[in-house]
Parts: sequence; structure tokens; C-alpha cells
Amino acid sequence: MTFFLTLVSCALGAMLGLVIAIGLSSQHWSTRHSMTVVVELIRACPPLVLLIWAYYLMPAMTGIGLSSTSTTIIVFTAIFAAFSADIFRGSIESIPRATLDSGRALGMSKQLLIRRIFVPEVFRRSFPSVNSLIVSTLKMSSLASVIAVQELTYSAQLILAQRPRPFEIYTATAAAYCLVIFPIVFILRWVERQHWCSLNPTSHAGR
Repeated sequence: MTFFLTLVSCALGAMLGLVIAIGLSSQHWSTRHSMTVVVELIRACPPLVLLIWAYYLMPAMTGIGLSSTSTTIIVFTAIFAAFSADIFRGSIESIPRATLDSGRALGMSKQLLIRRIFVPEVFRRSFPSVNSLIVSTLKMSSLASVIAVQELTYSAQLILAQRPRPFEIYTATAAAYCLVIFPIVFILRWVERQHWCSLNPTSHAGR
């Protein structure tokens, strides 16, 4: 469940974050400022508060009740999108105009320009920062235990209720998170060093 929450939230959040980032870079004042307000509101609220508000208060206000897992995915997706949107926005604005002009000079259509130049450039420029966001989301998944999502921390609490040995149980839980996170960090860093991901491929040629 910990892997599932992280994978789904990061995948959906990245796609939504890219859409929001395009809105943040828009020339239209209303689009840019409305997106900014939404992003800053989500970033200002602690994740735990957003999670509790969405699970307990939203059903009372709207009459629509979701499962604890669905609520967690929606909240984590919104948080990932809000933080990644600012990362993507910076990446979009850092792309040299000459790069896009070169694509147009080669006769690329708008769709081809986006697919072959815009998206790869944004990916390369934002990947190191998004790496940290992915790891933070995995650790944030422990907050889902407060609304009874059966992830790693919630499982530890169930064991603790049967065997009241908090030091051993929570130490084992911390070790489990480390065993999960370390391989992911190494994989993400390996991807970051690949020539198709690096902004400076020649610097990694000898590695």
C-alpha cells in the first residue's frame, strides 16, 4: 500500500503539475493568478490537515464520501502537483528561447516541437528536484495511517496494539522505510546520470 500510494500519487501529480505549470507560465493574467492562488493554498496547508479535512469535512459539506485510500490519493496527488508545478514552471522558464526557435527553423510543427524539445527539456531540468519530491511523498504516506489506510505505519500500530513493545516495533518500521527508500534513491540517481536525462551528457560520458 505504501508503494501504491506513492506511485499513483506521483504519477497523477506529475501530469497535473505539468498542466498547472503551463498555466503558471501563461500570458493570461487571470489564468496565471488563479493557478498561483490554488498552488499557494495547497502548499500553505500541512498535509495532515489537508488529509483530515478531506476525509472528515468534505463528506459533510458535499455529501460525497470516498474511501480512505481514494481520499489519500487525491490529497497526495494535489500536494505533489502543487509542489511539482513550481518546479516545472522554473524548468519551462529556463529553456532558452533559441532552443525552441531552432526547432521552428527546422520546420517542426507545434505538436512535434512540444514532444521532441519542450517535454524532454522540462523533464531533464526538473528531474533532480522531482526526485526529492518523490522520496518526500513516500515518507508522507505514513500520514495516511490517521485515516486508517493500511500502509506501513498503520500496520505497525496494529502490531503495537497486540504486542505493546513500541521501541522494537517503531525501530523496525523505521528500518523498513530505509530499506524501501534507499533503493529508490539509488535508482533515481542512476536515471539522473544517464545521458538522455542529464542536461550535460558529456560530463557523465566517462562514468
